[in-house]
Amino acid sequence: MRNKSSVSLTRQLLQSQQQLVMQIQAQTQAVNRLAQSIEQLAEVIALDYAEQDLPTNVGLDGRALG
Repeated sequence: MRNKSSVSLTRQLLQSQQQLVMQIQAQTQAVNRLAQSIEQLAEVIALDYAEQDLPTNVGLDGRALG
C-alpha cells in the first residue's frame, strides 16, 4: 500500500514539474519577445535621433550636454 502511495506522489510531482517547465518556457518566450520589441524600439529611437539636425552637444531630451 505504501508503495502505491509513493508511486502516486511521484507521478504528481513529475506532473507538477512538467507544468512548471512549460510555464517557464512560456515566460522565457514572452521575455524574449519583449526584449526583441525593446531592441526594435531602441533602433527606431536611435534612427529618429540620428535624423534630427541637432548640435552634437545636445542630449536625447534636448538639453545641452556638459
